Amino acid sequence: MKNKSFGIIGAAGFVAPRHMKAIRDTNNVLRVICDVNDSVGIIDSYFPEAEFFNNSVDFFAFAEQVKLNYIVVCTPSYLHFQHVKKALECGINVICEKPLGLDVNELRRLQKIRDDNHLNVYTILQLRHHPSLWGIKSSIQSNTSCRNVRIRYISSRGNWYKKSWKGDQYKSGGLLMNLGVHLFDMLIWLFGNPKRFELFEYNDSYASGTLSLQKANVNWELSYNWEMLPRKAKENKQSTYRSIVIDDKLIDFNSGFDGLHTICYEHILDDDGIAIEDTLPAIQLVNQMNRE
Repeated sequence: MKNKSFGIIGAAGFVAPRHMKAIRDTNNVLRVICDVNDSVGIIDSYFPEAEFFNNSVDFFAFAEQVKLNYIVVCTPSYLHFQHVKKALECGINVICEKPLGLDVNELRRLQKIRDDNHLNVYTILQLRHHPSLWGIKSSIQSNTSCRNVRIRYISSRGNWYKKSWKGDQYKSGGLLMNLGVHLFDMLIWLFGNPKRFELFEYNDSYASGTLSLQKANVNWELSYNWEMLPRKAKENKQSTYRSIVIDDKLIDFNSGFDGLHTICYEHILDDDGIAIEDTLPAIQLVNQMNRE
């Protein structure tokens, strides 16, 4: 297979190196990188020869000129729509970090632009590729029973979080979009489309509720507050705790995350990525929750 050429916009954030590694590990080439910040020395560990721009105008002009195969969007969530749209208008396929957009209307507009230009748009929702979940999904598909599920998903963040764009409801979509979209997409992928939900509590750093799906009734809890971590997790210096219990069976979900972006890329390069249509149910669910 001929090497594909990539560009990344938004290289200074924590997630971009995972994309750089995935591009390298799938034997492809990162041609050009863009970020408004110049603290991107991590590039030297992967593609030091890549061109670099600190403005999107020059970046997209270069990307169109050299006819990149893919543009990877790793910018803040509120910029995803405009950067995916611009890449499509340049005639380039897109890989976008979650969430693909902050509301369903953005996604539907991107669908039309994608189809009009005969291109592909894929998003990264790597929990679908977690090894602990594949056996569960196979079991669920072969069984008509409704499962009882309890999920506790604590991914702690420091004081910087609230002061960044991630702490701004209008820029990140809030806690339920910024952290929760992974959780809700995974649940929908496993247990089918939502039927109803109830929010018990929802503030800047914590949310909980119930979610009824086609094949599961879920009690869920989500937070980025360090104080919500179980005592054992704190003692072990863990910053994240994930617990999934299905019909009283605990699923190991605190490890196995290394390399998931690379697996996502392998699927994308085989034309089997997570498309706009696939991510719509989770985005729509979060939109509805945010309106409550």
